[in-house]
Amino acid sequence: MNNEPDGLYGKAAKLFAVLSMPIRWRSISELCQGEQNPGPLLGGLGFTQANMCPHLNSMHRPGILANRRQGAQMFDRIADESVAMACKTVCHQ
Repeated sequence: MNNEPDGLYGKAAKLFAVLSMPIRWRSISELCQGEQNPGPLLGGLGFTQANMCPHLNSMHRPGILANRRQGAQMFDRIADESVAMACKTVCHQ
């Protein structure tokens, strides 16, 4: 039995803590379709940039999401494929 606090169960607990809000699950679900610019992502979810930005940032910090710059535009993508698998399992039954 693994008694290490940050083992598999610790990682899962941290992941689900970050994804504890429905808007974050919806964002992950949209990003499962592929990399997106925040503009279309916001439009598809029906949220404003002011509302969405803190949620995206909270998923960037622990490495759930990553982004890249192309000229003046930023594109978000899922950085941790285990998150995409969790979303597909939980949200698309």
